[in-house]
Amino acid sequence: MLNARLILILLFTLVVNSLSSKEILYEGKYFNSETALSDFLYLSEDYQPLISITIEGIESKRPCSYLESFLQNSLKAAYQLKDAELLEYLFISSKKCLSNINNNEIYLRYLIEVGKLDESYEFLELLDNKNGDLPLLENRLFQASGRWKYFQKFNASFVQNSNINNGFTADVVNLFGMPFEVSDDATPRNDIGLKLSHTFSVMKYLTKSSQLRFRTNINAEDYSGHELDRYSPFFSADYVFTPEDMLSIGVGRNYWNNEEVFNTQSISYSRKINKFSFLNMLQLSLGQTDSPINQTNSSEYLSLQTLFSLKNNWNMGISYTKNDTEFGFSSYQSIGASVNKNLNFQNIEKVSLKLQKNVDMVEF
Repeated sequence: MLNARLILILLFTLVVNSLSSKEILYEGKYFNSETALSDFLYLSEDYQPLISITIEGIESKRPCSYLESFLQNSLKAAYQLKDAELLEYLFISSKKCLSNINNNEIYLRYLIEVGKLDESYEFLELLDNKNGDLPLLENRLFQASGRWKYFQKFNASFVQNSNINNGFTADVVNLFGMPFEVSDDATPRNDIGLKLSHTFSVMKYLTKSSQLRFRTNINAEDYSGHELDRYSPFFSADYVFTPEDMLSIGVGRNYWNNEEVFNTQSISYSRKINKFSFLNMLQLSLGQTDSPINQTNSSEYLSLQTLFSLKNNWNMGISYTKNDTEFGFSSYQSIGASVNKNLNFQNIEKVSLKLQKNVDMVEF
């Protein structure tokens, strides 16, 4: 039976040379292209003739237009057969013709499944996976190896601030029942500055469904002079104990005009929502802020945030905050809403458009 198949394969190669791509004859059946034939053999699980035709094409140095579909399906067949030597041979041969991500994905999946983790990392580096073309397999590799993974992101933009000095908007203010006229240097100042943001994260899988993350984030606003600049470093630790649940602890500082304005500590619980297509996440946060320069700014707060998915790739967030201080006049409740949309342009990976508004609900 095998010899008969081989004879048919040889006859097939002779017929292909004489027929157009729309007149391929194989075992009494006509196929309109090489792709149609290779798909038929793979879906029929007729792996031996599929692989034999592919190898014959490789050794005969047939053009890539002929080999492409056979290599694609033969790689998948070799993966199903768990034939490591054949898979590696086909993959190396496919690189002469293709840069198709499907081949990379099949080969990387094979390396991970057989436990060749070091080779998997080396192969991932060779792929230059900067765009995250294989996110699921890359994540699976880190799950299997238990290694630390790190990444960082840097953003720069211009920001317009109409009150960089936190000046008074009124000409006269009342302090302790007495009116005081506001001087010219205490009125709001307007300036355009440079906003910088840097994020660094490391993470490690503890089990297949739990992981530990550490993140640092620094935001800064640099204006024309040395005075009135702002920067705020923040550090957080996240423990993901199920794919849907995460507990976070964070500490941060906020500096303005070269002085520490306040520091903050927080703990939050986040829950992914899978039951509703429009509701993505709920987050409950508790925390406190301490101000070394003004105790009226020290407070304890509670925050509830929700994230929604809207149509046409729009997203929406709604937040509620209750802020309590020892001084009633500086306690408040507020609700905020934001919408954003990621816009894709040619040669630009992603541009985000975001609109946000916060409104005080109650002032004590």
